[in-house]
Amino acid sequence: MRRLFLTFIGIGLLFAFNGCSESSTGSNDDDNNNNNNNNGSGNNFSFEDWSGGEPVNWTTSNIPNAYTNVTKSSDAQSGSAAIKAEVLSFQGAPINASITSGTALAPYFEIDQNVSKVNFYYKFSPANTGEYLSVQVSLYSSYPSGILSFETYQIDQAASNYTLLSLDMPIQAETPKLIQISVASIATVGATFLLDNITLE
Repeated sequence: MRRLFLTFIGIGLLFAFNGCSESSTGSNDDDNNNNNNNNGSGNNFSFEDWSGGEPVNWTTSNIPNAYTNVTKSSDAQSGSAAIKAEVLSFQGAPINASITSGTALAPYFEIDQNVSKVNFYYKFSPANTGEYLSVQVSLYSSYPSGILSFETYQIDQAASNYTLLSLDMPIQAETPKLIQISVASIATVGATFLLDNITLE
């Protein structure tokens, strides 16, 4: 894993990683599974709800009539569905896969709580060395200018079993009203990842 420092462009603030922890679990392990009924109801944090081949309330990298690199998978950590994302080749170029909360115009979910951790389960199968998943989480009082907390992380180790990532969020000065979550592959053709069961603490 790599920790990064980056500048949040347009705001001019420097955020440092507080860190995160990981632990491996077997596929379909129900331990520590609160799903999202108590802190994400309606946001489809469990990826159980799909419509037209897309996860409800999420935006994917799929382009209609061109390519589909984010699909529904029955290989879930718990429940019946998870996100599966794969780097595809389109017109000779690799197309990385990504998912982002909300819609293109409103890429966030409404919340009303302080967040100390963002947890989710993942599998990652890189195609070559140096590949990784980029995870970014932002908390806002209002979008886009009212950012309260920002964290990003790189997953650069393969995980064949579902593995818990627990991303620590910096302390917020006020209670966040919005959360933005995105996960994207930075990889070559053939790399895949699965994602399931996001929870907030």
